[in-house]
Amino acid sequence: MQFYMQYFLFAATVWGVIAMTLLLIAWWCAHQRYCNWHRRLMLFLTIGAWLFILSYMFRYYMTDSGAPAIPKQLILWFAIHGTIGIFSLISVTLLVWSRVGQGKWFGSLHQHLNRHHVIYGRVLVVVWTLTHIGGIANYYLLN
Repeated sequence: MQFYMQYFLFAATVWGVIAMTLLLIAWWCAHQRYCNWHRRLMLFLTIGAWLFILSYMFRYYMTDSGAPAIPKQLILWFAIHGTIGIFSLISVTLLVWSRVGQGKWFGSLHQHLNRHHVIYGRVLVVVWTLTHIGGIANYYLLN
């Protein structure tokens, strides 16, 4: 099981680097008004992030390994990183959902998110990028 833990940590770091790069490319596409590419990248990144979270949960909660052993001095860091990560993922999911959805459910939220998409996107690209940097830092903190 130790091999799987090391493999997962490495794969999570690789995903963090790739996702951060694609996130910055998606931001550039939005800035250049390449809306179709921006939409595709953000949809891919959102689905990829949820798959990562599911694999993370599977890794820790569905196997024999139990909860990760985190050094006491890093518990606050991991709590902050996880909270910001989940906040940004849920926020990005809502933003992507509002762009690709038809507004049939929660119409006023859908309209609000679409009206303020640019400002929310600018904030979330910073938060999500910092989350990815934190995830990459986790690799070095746990090794």
